[in-house]
Amino acid sequence: MPLDESNTTKGFMFVSLHSPTEAQQFQRALHGHAFDKRHTFTVVPFTDVDSYANLDEEYRAPEKEDWAPRVRPPLSPSSARASSSAQD
Repeated sequence: MPLDESNTTKGFMFVSLHSPTEAQQFQRALHGHAFDKRHTFTVVPFTDVDSYANLDEEYRAPEKEDWAPRVRPPLSPSSARASSSAQD
């Protein structure tokens, strides 16, 4: 595990596995696993590391989307009867 100048872990490690199947099993077993009360394992495939290394340093808030409720109209009594008889 990488250490900083004060001999404290940097909070990440690299793990090499023998096959892609073994790597997938490792990821399924440990990703999201609670290490202790304040720490959770996050497994990131090495192929995804570049996307994290090249992040823009300046935060940009996401664009706000117009919100509209997605409500289905209520069933009319005749369509409710047709629906329930089709399930019988």
